[in-house]
Amino acid sequence: KQGGAKLGKADVLNKFTGATVRGQQVGRPSTTFQATLKSDGSVDGSAISPNVVGVISVTGKWTVNDAGQLCSDLTNSMGAKIQECSFLFRRGEQFYSARSDDSTEPAYERFFSK
Repeated sequence: KQGGAKLGKADVLNKFTGATVRGQQVGRPSTTFQATLKSDGSVDGSAISPNVVGVISVTGKWTVNDAGQLCSDLTNSMGAKIQECSFLFRRGEQFYSARSDDSTEPAYERFFSK
């Protein structure tokens, strides 16, 4: 994130719509995920956590707010709700997600495929 440019709403929508995204969960770096953000606003994905045996499925909705934050309202196969918004940053060809745009906030790299 340091030296990275914060993405605006249009850039986030362009990058995420229809993409499959992989990375570490914001705030829980030991949990990795892969999720497809569909053009209808739905999410289908999975996660692996060291605290759970096997793969956890994740479904729900995603939006981008006017501040450019990617917001998710998800439920996992264990019944837990995951509701969060995060900012996206670009540095060169790398993308990162962070809870705030404060330069001291931890950022987590995001990998994309369409």
